Amino acid sequence: MSAPTDDSDLEDLISKSTNKGGGTSSMNIEVQRGGGSSSSSSGGGLMTPLSMICSLISLCSYSFPRLSKCILIIGVFTLLSFIGSTVFNPTIDNHKMGADYSAINSAYELSLSKVDHWCVRGDNDSCKCENPLEASPRSEFKSWNAAHKANVAEVNLYRALFGEKPAMIDEEIGHPRSKIDVAFLGESVVEAMDGRWLGKHIIGSKTNRGENNKSGLPMINKTFEKLFRKDKGGEFEGIALGIAGDTTSNVLWRIMNDEMPYDFNPKVWWLVLGMNDLTRMQCSEEIVVLGILRVVEEIRLRKPDAKIVINSLLPMVNYQNGDQQPKMADVADFTADRGGGSRGKYRNKEDRYQEERKREVPATFKVRGNDDQVNGDEKRGGGGGKHRMLKLHQKDNESDEDFQQRKLDRRMKKQKNNNKGRGDNEEGGEEEEDGKRRKKEKLTKKQREEMEDNATEGEELEHAIERKKKKLEKEDKKIRNKAFRDDEKYRPKRPVSKFLPMIKKKVLPPVWPSVHLINDKLKQFCTKHDSITFFDATEFFASKEEGGRHHLYNELISPRGHPTELGFQRWENEIRDRLQKLIPPEPEEEEVVEEKENISEEEVTDDYTILEENDDGVEVVDEGATSEGATNDAEETGQAHEDNEEEEE
Repeated sequence: MSAPTDDSDLEDLISKSTNKGGGTSSMNIEVQRGGGSSSSSSGGGLMTPLSMICSLISLCSYSFPRLSKCILIIGVFTLLSFIGSTVFNPTIDNHKMGADYSAINSAYELSLSKVDHWCVRGDNDSCKCENPLEASPRSEFKSWNAAHKANVAEVNLYRALFGEKPAMIDEEIGHPRSKIDVAFLGESVVEAMDGRWLGKHIIGSKTNRGENNKSGLPMINKTFEKLFRKDKGGEFEGIALGIAGDTTSNVLWRIMNDEMPYDFNPKVWWLVLGMNDLTRMQCSEEIVVLGILRVVEEIRLRKPDAKIVINSLLPMVNYQNGDQQPKMADVADFTADRGGGSRGKYRNKEDRYQEERKREVPATFKVRGNDDQVNGDEKRGGGGGKHRMLKLHQKDNESDEDFQQRKLDRRMKKQKNNNKGRGDNEEGGEEEEDGKRRKKEKLTKKQREEMEDNATEGEELEHAIERKKKKLEKEDKKIRNKAFRDDEKYRPKRPVSKFLPMIKKKVLPPVWPSVHLINDKLKQFCTKHDSITFFDATEFFASKEEGGRHHLYNELISPRGHPTELGFQRWENEIRDRLQKLIPPEPEEEEVVEEKENISEEEVTDDYTILEENDDGVEVVDEGATSEGATNDAEETGQAHEDNEEEEE
C-alpha cells in the first residue's frame, strides 16, 4: 500500500502563477487602451484617411497585382519627367547684349571683345556664324558669282559723275537710264523684289481667275518697275542689289568689290539685312547687329553725303534650313498660297520658260560672240566655213535651158538634204529624250528629288517647286494662327512626343523675340545719327495686340519672313511714301533761249507799235495797229542789212 501524495505545494504554485498572469494581462490591456485613447485623442483625425488609403492600396495590390505595378511605374515615370522638365530643363532668357552699340561713329569702334555669345542658343559652338566685321564672299558657288556679276553690270548702267546723267546705253530700252535715286542693298528679299532668284529672272504670278484678268495681283518685278523705274512710269529710279542666302559679311564684300564704285552715287541707300544671319546661320542678336552696323559704317565712309535707311527685320517666326545653300526651288516660299487665297500661281509653262532668262552681264560687256550663232552660221553656209555653197556658173558649151535645169536639180537636192538632216535631228532628239526618261525611271525617289532640287529650269524645277510648296504648307499649318510675344521665354529641350516626355531633344529658341530685340537696338542706333533713319515694317506684316502679342498676316508674308506678291506691293508702296520725304523733288530744267544778236532796238512786228521810251531808253510797245512810220523803219532796216550782205560778198 503506497503512501498518500501531498499536492498542496503544487496547487500553491499554480494559483500564484495564475494570479500573476492575470494581473499582467489586465495591466497590458490597460496600457493598450490608454495608449490607444491617447493616440486617438492626439492624431486620430489625420491618420484615419491615410490608413484608409493605405488599406485601399494594399487591397488593390493584393487583388490586382499587375495593374498595381503598371500604375506604380506610370506614377514614378510622371514624377521623374516633371522633375526633369522643371529642375534640369528650366526656362531661360538668352536674349542679351554684351555692350551698347548705339553711339558707334566709325567701323574702328566696333569690336567683338564684349560679345556675350555668338549663337542664338546662348553658346558659341552650335552655329555657323562668320566674323561680322570682316568681308567674305561665297565665290565657291557658281550661281552666286553670276548674280554678283549681274549686280555689277546693273551698277555700271548708273555710273556717272556727281550731278550728271549716266552715259552708258541700256540695250533693253535703247537709251541711258535716269539718274539713280535709291539703291536697295540686301539679301534674299531684295533679289526677289526685282523678280529674280539666284541670278535668274523668275516669273511672278497672277490669280488663277485668268491670265488677262485686270483685278489679278501684279507680279513681283512689275511692282518694282512701276515704282522704281522712271522709264516705266515710276516716281523714283531704283536698283535692287541682292543675292539669295547672303549674310552681312557677304554684302560687305560685295560693296567693297565693284557694287559701290566711286561714281555710283544714289541719294538713299536702303538696307535690308540680318535675315539670313539670324534664321539660316543661327547667329545671336548681338552678332546680327554688329554685322548690320559694319555695313552701315562702310557706306558712311565711302559715301558721306548719302542718306541711309535701315529697314527693320521683317516679321518671321521660323528658321530656315542652314545645312544647305539656297536652291531655285526655294522661290516657292514667295509664291505659295496662304490663307486660303488663290495667290502664288505661276503662269503657264510656255510663257514662263520663254521669258525666263539669266541675270547675266549684258551684251555690251561680252568679249566673244555667241558660239551657238557662229556655229549655226557656218552650218548654213555663212561666215566662210568649209560648208558654204559655191555659186553655180554656166559652162561655155551649156545652153540656157540646161543651166536652169541644173540649178533646179541642185536646189532640189539641197532641199532634200536639209529635210533629211532635220528628220535625223528630230529622231536624235526623241532618242535623247527617251534616254533621259529611262535614266530617270531607274533612279530611286531620293535620287530623283535631289536631281529636281538641283535643276534650274524645265519640268524638274517645276516638280521641285510644287513639292517645296506642299512641304512648306504642311509646316505652316502648325503655326499659322499662333500668337507670338516680344518677351517669350523657352526651354532648351522639348519632348520628342507627348507619349515620351522623358526623351527630349534640343530645340532652337523662338525667333520673334530675337527679331524684336534686333529692331530695338537698330532703332536706338538710328536715333543718335542724323543721316540714318529707321524704317519699321512690322506693322505692315503683323498685328500689334495687348501684352506684346502679335499675329502674322499670312496673306502678306511667310513664317520665314518672305513677302508674298501682295506683301511686296504694300511694302514697296510704303517705301515710296518714305522716299518722298527723304528725296526732295528736282527742279524742272528750264529751256534756255539764246538771245539773237545784232537785233536793232527799233525792230517791230506787224502786231505791235511803239508808244514811248522809258527812263532806261528802252522802247515800250503795245499791241495794236502798226503805224506807217514803224513799217517804213522796219523796211529800211531790212534793206540796210541786205546792202551790207551784198557789200561783204
